[in-house]
Amino acid sequence: MTGAQGLLNAALVGSSRAVVSESLPATTPEGGLVGLLGEASREQRLLLAAGIRAVYRLAGYTPERVEVPLEPAPTETKAICPPNIAQLMHELFPKGDVELQREALERMIAAGMILPPEMAPMMLDVERTLYRTQVAKVVGERGAWLARFNSDWQWVLDERVIPPEELAANAETIWRDGSPAERLQALAYWRTTDRARARDEVMAVWRQEKGDFRYRMLIALIPTWDDVLPDDEQLLETALDDRNTNVRSVAQRALAHIPGSAYSQRAIARADTLVSMGRKKLEVKLPEAYEKSWERDGIERKPQSGTDEPVWWLTRILAMTPPVHWVERFGQPPAEIIAALPGDRFMEVLEGWALAAARHDARDWAAPLLQAWLIRPRSGKRSAGELSEDVIVGLLMLLPRNDLEAMMLNIVRESETKQDVPWSVLVVALPQPWSAELARAWLASLRVFAAEGLADAGANSFRDQLACDGESAVLLPLDCLDEALDVWAVDESNKAWQAITWRENLDKFLKAVRLRQRIRDEIPG
Repeated sequence: MTGAQGLLNAALVGSSRAVVSESLPATTPEGGLVGLLGEASREQRLLLAAGIRAVYRLAGYTPERVEVPLEPAPTETKAICPPNIAQLMHELFPKGDVELQREALERMIAAGMILPPEMAPMMLDVERTLYRTQVAKVVGERGAWLARFNSDWQWVLDERVIPPEELAANAETIWRDGSPAERLQALAYWRTTDRARARDEVMAVWRQEKGDFRYRMLIALIPTWDDVLPDDEQLLETALDDRNTNVRSVAQRALAHIPGSAYSQRAIARADTLVSMGRKKLEVKLPEAYEKSWERDGIERKPQSGTDEPVWWLTRILAMTPPVHWVERFGQPPAEIIAALPGDRFMEVLEGWALAAARHDARDWAAPLLQAWLIRPRSGKRSAGELSEDVIVGLLMLLPRNDLEAMMLNIVRESETKQDVPWSVLVVALPQPWSAELARAWLASLRVFAAEGLADAGANSFRDQLACDGESAVLLPLDCLDEALDVWAVDESNKAWQAITWRENLDKFLKAVRLRQRIRDEIPG
């Protein structure tokens, strides 16, 4: 056996048992070169033979011939960015901080600029789907033209935005014959001009489409929970039986936002069998057995690790129930209902209601639920800290931004206590960038910390939040970038590894701030 397969077999059986000359005979050009190796060992001969074979094949490659000249790329309609911006984008891509990359792309789009044609292949190779829509807008007409010749770049064609006048004139044809992405644009057009038509078109093709496209159709029809209409209930009830998990999840969330829907009534009926008001406290029972019908509404049988099944079922049942139901049933505001929680089921019910508040956008429940969690009882079967970070973030995101910033400012100025929402959770929930007031207070605290010896480095406090790779730089508003680059007085005497790591992270942070400064100053927008 000769050629590449022979070399592969030789590598698999081992150089001590294989004869390289049999894989590349001396009568072949490659074999003749191997024969010139002289006193080389078997291992050297095998490796060099593989290298010679690879180079020989590349040297003999004949490019594909195109018999018919290609249609040239369309003329660009947007201005190519100047060299300094192109250089900056070279530094940010292909590897770099995602948020800095996104910020640069958004500013280029706002400025109506595209990248030079020679940068298109690099940008089209992006692996992150998070900002492909933005990349498609900065590679220009030539980027879209190139995508026709590489299957890995087809996503650029899917990101093409159809002009409104074309949609208005040809929506039906596009829906029937267009690509998946184009069909979704036609559906979105009908959603804004003829909602009943959009829903009817989805229902007409529902069973013949693949699961992923059924999911994408639902998202196009209901891009936000505010877009759900009572007339959507029939379609969404059908989607509850879908094989695709994502389809079912969207349908469950959408039905929860239709007041009085059959879905909501089923949730209320389940919850009312478990929670009632006693003389002074709520009385809470655990479900005795799992019912198969619950699965359709999103209540899984198997709990997460470490949770008893009945406890898991209770929290999921409460999570599906609209919080406004308890106000209507008990005739009391959220704070008083929460205050009536029994100690033995405090955390289970609190978790279920917290999930329900986030699921149903019950903003009036967020503050009292958070307060109850902060002053939670310290005894009972479950530990007090088992409310997950995701659940707490979900509650925080229901609060006004000013309230979140006030919590953060208090921690920055007074340090974190047990009565505070943890800094690490607030960072996730608070929209970026921060206000100038909060950013300046945070920077001032970090400067004092650095100058006084980094004594508490590694304590997982807000002062440690100079994250690796400069991720914290995106917290700053543009007005604070220059101030962040003022000279830092850093005490170098602390040689503990935590302090050394903190100083290294400070360097990464400042490097990222300088990049953001360049993005701000060089890319108009």
